[in-house]
Amino acid sequence: MYKINKKVFTLIEIIVVISIISFLATLTVMQVQKARSRQRDVIRINTLAQVQKALEMYASQNQGKYPTSTYKNITPTYVNQWGDGIGWCYFINGAVANWIPSLFPAYIGSVPRDPSGGNVDVCNGYAYRSDGVDYKIINYQTEDFPSIKINYPNMIIHSNIFNADFVSVYSKGGKDW
Repeated sequence: MYKINKKVFTLIEIIVVISIISFLATLTVMQVQKARSRQRDVIRINTLAQVQKALEMYASQNQGKYPTSTYKNITPTYVNQWGDGIGWCYFINGAVANWIPSLFPAYIGSVPRDPSGGNVDVCNGYAYRSDGVDYKIINYQTEDFPSIKINYPNMIIHSNIFNADFVSVYSKGGKDW
């Protein structure tokens, strides 16, 4: 009689292989998500820089004045906590089509949108504040602060009012708002 000698995998070996593959797949997915998060943050930083350049162009053609966030026919979507009458105007992924009046489309081609898209809420977009002399633009949806603090340390500001860090661009006098 012939003896058939077949090599087969045991159940334990199959479970170990599946576990290793699952672990590697999980690591890969986590790295992809982290890379996407960083990519969205870079887009946010570039958007802030783009709007800042548009504001400077606006000011250079308007006697050094920036568009204010307290303007006629538009009520700021947030009543400020400083008591100085200057409100914050939010752009919340399409909820406010012209969040900095006079800037679009003359100085910047289209209204920037937060790359995360999705829900329309206060924590998913940009905010602008200006008294005409100084300004500040903030992004509320930054995802990877440790990386930004290393690569863009001058763009991180801390708000004592909200007790949180934000990515921001501002004029000299707008830094402490």
